Amino acid sequence: MSQEAAAGPNVRTDETDHQPQASNQTADPVEAMQRRIEALEDGMQALTLIVGNLSEKEGMCLGYPEHGSLEADEYIPCSQGFYEIEYDSGGDAYRWTGPSRHFHFWLFIDRSVDKIISLEVGTAVQQELMDGIAVFANGIELKSSVERAGTRWIVRSTLLGTPLPSPLPLKLQYSLKEALVPAEAGLSDDVRKLGLTFYRLDVGNA
Repeated sequence: MSQEAAAGPNVRTDETDHQPQASNQTADPVEAMQRRIEALEDGMQALTLIVGNLSEKEGMCLGYPEHGSLEADEYIPCSQGFYEIEYDSGGDAYRWTGPSRHFHFWLFIDRSVDKIISLEVGTAVQQELMDGIAVFANGIELKSSVERAGTRWIVRSTLLGTPLPSPLPLKLQYSLKEALVPAEAGLSDDVRKLGLTFYRLDVGNA
């Protein structure tokens, strides 16, 4: 199946150290290459989810699985709104979202029937951020709810099926009210801009 990725910083040269280039040369070739790398990383994240959930072509539409899951220790590009993998006291992998208040996944799934999408998170840098979380599928907001599940939270969303499924991937985006720097808020000495801790994404039939 499935997504909202990691990319390195763009590299720029100081124009004052170089002579002007001829007009027929490509401007900012490093930036252009960086964009290509980010696009490839997005594709790899989607393929990771597909390959990990194919089951003998059972329940397939357009070659895509009906259900699947993605965990924090699997391939997710940081450019999709995540930091690198960390581990909690119980040894479970998670990733902080950030520095943007948005994060997303790319999903290749069978959309011929309604789906339930469940995002499992641990904590938010401030708990109030969980109250205003919004979920979008290709820019359309989904009906969602936030439920307590032990020490974690589940953001559950409904994705309606369509009679004409697209062969293109679905962009699943989550948006928080904001992302915060814990050190600036007096919460810890962490100077990163953080949202919430992502553990797992599940997609299945409604």
